Amino acid sequence: MTQTPRFAFAAASAPVQATAAAGRDVLALGGNALEACVAMAAHLAVRRPDQAGLGADATFLVREPGGRLHVIDAVGVSGANAAGDAHRKAGYDILPRRGVIAALSVPGAVAGWILALDMARAFGGKIPLAELLSPAIKSAREGAAHSLATPADLPDLAQAPGFAETFLEDGKWPQAGAQWSATKRADVLEQLAHAGLRDFYRGDIGHEIAGDLERLRALLTRLDFEKYEARVRTPLGWRQGLKTFFAASAPTCGVTHLIAHALQSRMEVSWRQEDALLHGLLEASKAAWRMGASFAIDPALLDRKPESALTARALEEQATLIGKDRAKALSCTPDAPQALSISAADDKGYVVIGTISMGDAFGAGCVLHRTGLLLNNAGRFFSLDPRAPHTLAPKRKVPFASSPIMAVHDEGRVLALGSGCVDMDAQILARISAGQGLAEALEAPRLRIGFETRVSYEDRFDPSTLRGLEKRGHALTSATQYFGAACALARHRDGSIEAAHDPRTEGGAEGF
Repeated sequence: MTQTPRFAFAAASAPVQATAAAGRDVLALGGNALEACVAMAAHLAVRRPDQAGLGADATFLVREPGGRLHVIDAVGVSGANAAGDAHRKAGYDILPRRGVIAALSVPGAVAGWILALDMARAFGGKIPLAELLSPAIKSAREGAAHSLATPADLPDLAQAPGFAETFLEDGKWPQAGAQWSATKRADVLEQLAHAGLRDFYRGDIGHEIAGDLERLRALLTRLDFEKYEARVRTPLGWRQGLKTFFAASAPTCGVTHLIAHALQSRMEVSWRQEDALLHGLLEASKAAWRMGASFAIDPALLDRKPESALTARALEEQATLIGKDRAKALSCTPDAPQALSISAADDKGYVVIGTISMGDAFGAGCVLHRTGLLLNNAGRFFSLDPRAPHTLAPKRKVPFASSPIMAVHDEGRVLALGSGCVDMDAQILARISAGQGLAEALEAPRLRIGFETRVSYEDRFDPSTLRGLEKRGHALTSATQYFGAACALARHRDGSIEAAHDPRTEGGAEGF
């Protein structure tokens, strides 16, 4: 059984061990959890540019020692020139995933850092920005070996401006252990450390980004960057027994996470009946997708509040639609963005967890010449159907953004979990609720929902469990990728902290 590390005072978790160490070092200097997360987010932007680069979006949940919770909404907004007509006239039925035309929204992550540090200062944080960015700058200057598998659509990525020059060797995917140049990212981070983070949107860095975008005839403009700001929002909450679950609201999938857990909690099965429980988790996640998708859009477009999906009556109605004995088809593929998570808890009682995403791995694939900025493709989750609630239009929040979750127990325990995937979170939460340790729950094999009744599985399941799922109508296929990159952290009433990272990544849980 994998043991979860436990620390007396403070801890940080990240999908890269050196990133977690950067967060721990900030905490050891007396920094708070928000400052630690900014240091980790910057470091991760260097070490994992594929999913957490400077061009990413982010969502953070922040809990104060007194219990108050905040959401930092650093989800991007479509540009003023982003409209579906141009894509439809160009012959697209769905939005493309790669290339300049796939870069539809302003990256929000750095604006999220701005808001996080504003909040950190209000909470007494005093670590200088240059010190927070120092580990990332050092890592960018030194370079780091990559260990990523060859992208399935490498030919499409290679056609995107700047991608081949940045990530390929002689036109081919480099072998594991090869180093990607990060000199331009180091220059950008040093400029931000000197001029402040707002320079990314409204200063010299912003002007360089805008110049490259104009030369590429991108849909994003300088004015789009200058007008963008992250927001503080109120989280969604759902009460169960002696604990309350929290997630970010629109435009994220946070309500979907909460619906899935609420529906699963109504099922009277345990891990002693693994195939029955996993069937229930899959069906609960499907129902949550059907119900929650309409809420994962720009908040300004909602005709009813996401809280309405979490009432007892609404959940009871959804529970009746779950296939208790047979798998039901899911008419749409739950196509959520890929995400990485970071978390931190400090000795003052603050707990922070964030999810960071480029949309797909490597985003739009487009790398800007002067700044080395890899643009995200989170805007691909818009629709070209003018009747859809998430149809592409100017100045709209990117739909289906990722959300972390928190579970706050009445006795004082705070659990923070992030994977970016609704079905993954449901499985991990169910294991933790059944008494498994954080590390054990993260290590356990997972299932992933696909189109209709298709389910991908990791090869560590007991064969009898897989047979039981097939008898219930699930079409199973073995897979090795895209099972999330979760992290989890639990702060206990006595102030001690458990922290764990997903063993599917080269992560770490660090503390003191």
